[in-house]
Amino acid sequence: LLGAYFGAKLLFILQHNIELSFNTEADWLYFFSNGGSAYGGILLGLFFSRVGAYIHKIEYEPYIEKTIYLLPLCHGIWKIGYTPF
Repeated sequence: LLGAYFGAKLLFILQHNIELSFNTEADWLYFFSNGGSAYGGILLGLFFSRVGAYIHKIEYEPYIEKTIYLLPLCHGIWKIGYTPF
């Protein structure tokens, strides 16, 4: 989950060409208060789940085969939640 969260935030910063130094409290507040990119969250979340499976010596493929259908479902729920009115 942390990989997905930080992946979404980092890709958002890269997409919008935002320069943050993280030396001030304002930069940290800006990082945590603004939006994220779904694709960054998916990519880094999958990468970190693979790394976590490797570290803990868990077979990765059976879990991914059974849960990969949740990605579009979660993405759709996320888009509904962030729809501006």
